[in-house]
Amino acid sequence: MPPTPSPPPESRNLSLLQRFQTKLVREAEAIEEMRKNPTAPTAHPVFKYEAKLDARIKELERVEFERKAAGLKTKLGPVAMRMRSGLSGVLDSEKNELERQALLKEFGAKGQFDDLKEIARKGDKLWTAKEAMTPSQTSPLVPNIPGKSLSGVETDIHTLIKGKRASLVTFAFTAMGEPHIKSYLQPFQTEFSNNPAVGIVQLNVEEDWAKKWALTLFTPWIRRKVPVEMHGNYLIHTGDISSERNRIGMGNRLLGWVHLVDASGCVRWSAHGPAKEGELKTLLESTRSLLSSSSQ
Repeated sequence: MPPTPSPPPESRNLSLLQRFQTKLVREAEAIEEMRKNPTAPTAHPVFKYEAKLDARIKELERVEFERKAAGLKTKLGPVAMRMRSGLSGVLDSEKNELERQALLKEFGAKGQFDDLKEIARKGDKLWTAKEAMTPSQTSPLVPNIPGKSLSGVETDIHTLIKGKRASLVTFAFTAMGEPHIKSYLQPFQTEFSNNPAVGIVQLNVEEDWAKKWALTLFTPWIRRKVPVEMHGNYLIHTGDISSERNRIGMGNRLLGWVHLVDASGCVRWSAHGPAKEGELKTLLESTRSLLSSSSQ
């Protein structure tokens, strides 16, 4: 009987490619680990400095929010303002990537079609919201997006949540996101609409300057649809907020987003897409917890 032929040797090119891919994965994992643990002895000095800078920027934001909540003018000088708005971008690779994507979008290379493809792959629920609030120490400050209310007043998010122990801040970028927001908003209003310590702020945002006219055209229709008592807290904003929304995890603009914000202006819990039963339970329980802790 002739000997069984040995299997053909693995392609050298395939073997090299697999080793190269494995090396890239390991390096990416190592970089991500350093980013997550910038204080580790093995972390690169760049990540250590970035962590210190982020902490300083966050402290400046908190000071500004507290002073504004107290009715005082900000004490942030031009140097601090420049540090908060721009200096971190030098070392923040995520922000650099966002800026790159914004440039691509400007030239038509990236836009809502990418969001549509993501929904086609994953559905209108990219992930399920956490079952508990994040600690205030690690929670980002809600972006202070300005806008014109349906009452015709120019205002912003921080002004509207001032003095509230808990606030639900919602973002809709398209008509597709509106029923998503409604699925959270209705149960929230049912329980907390008569509580003066709870606030609701809704934002309708159009980032594409070319479509600004459309939102302006539909504003009277929105005004008729939204209850009169909510006109003062419903803001219309036109202009790019990609940096701010990505900072609090709002990547896909076709979905509706909701954020539970505490008395310090920190985003303690977020969700998107159609509400799940467990998510509604967490939202309501977390709001009760914020009201209870603030009253003690």
